[in-house]
Amino acid sequence: MVPSFVPPMTRTELLHRFARIRTATWKGETAPHKPLLLLLALGRVAQGRGRLVAFASVEPIFRRMSDLLGPRRRAIDPVYPFGRLRHDGLWEVPGDAALSTTSSGNLHAKELRERGVVGGLPQDVHDLLASDPELVVEAAELLLGQHFDSERHDALRAAAGLRWDWALVESRPRGVHENAFRDLVLGEYQDRCSVCDFDARMDDRAFAVEAARIRWRSHGGPNDVSNALALCLLHHKALNHGVLGLRPERSGYRVVISSRVLGSSPATEQLRDLHGRPVRRPLTAELAPSASCVEWHRKWVFQAPPRRDAAVRC
Repeated sequence: MVPSFVPPMTRTELLHRFARIRTATWKGETAPHKPLLLLLALGRVAQGRGRLVAFASVEPIFRRMSDLLGPRRRAIDPVYPFGRLRHDGLWEVPGDAALSTTSSGNLHAKELRERGVVGGLPQDVHDLLASDPELVVEAAELLLGQHFDSERHDALRAAAGLRWDWALVESRPRGVHENAFRDLVLGEYQDRCSVCDFDARMDDRAFAVEAARIRWRSHGGPNDVSNALALCLLHHKALNHGVLGLRPERSGYRVVISSRVLGSSPATEQLRDLHGRPVRRPLTAELAPSASCVEWHRKWVFQAPPRRDAAVRC
């Protein structure tokens, strides 16, 4: 019998497969396991590295990437996607038929380590991506956009080893709703950083000031101005990493800075000195930061304990 001809995979088919990966949900949140492993695999392609990688090598990188996601209620274990992603046609584990599985169908991490088991993208998927650098960008940006808050994208790209021409990424149009959200937030705060009052403009448009969500969308944060502040790039990063938080008081909020911040430069001292500073209020009082969102950030993101000094008690 003459074997039937199987046409090569196209770019569209590959992106469709990436878009349709099956992910579990827990308490309304999408499990990030499979997207994280695929980002790691795409990083290997972007760096020109081998298709297959040992599970023992994946573990530390995967855990560093999962740590970037901030608060979570359960550990993010790489053994789950290492086996389960095979069912989405985007991963293979050579010799998997000889491996044992748990009652829930997962592979055993101990066995994967001890036997030096490797896994990776299927050969046709890897070859197509390796021949088309822009497709790697598209696949990675698709995963980031579908499964992770925009505030996490830069850190996840770096952790996965995804390095490319940033102009290719930045030139891609942002969603209309994201542009509208930014305009609403910056309008309420008069195009100024709510923390330091940075207000530089190019012609008649603010730059380096962003709409920063207090409670992340991936963790139930509403897409409302009351869940946001206008922050410069530095203080946006500080909010996302728990360096900077908010302390409610009768007249609004004050800045709190984590006591865990290290460094001796003048810029670091300026950051520490923000502790206790009042946060700029929006033009519309009803759109001030939501107490529930601020409390979520304090509980799950802020790196306690805050600084303590004679001027401000927290």
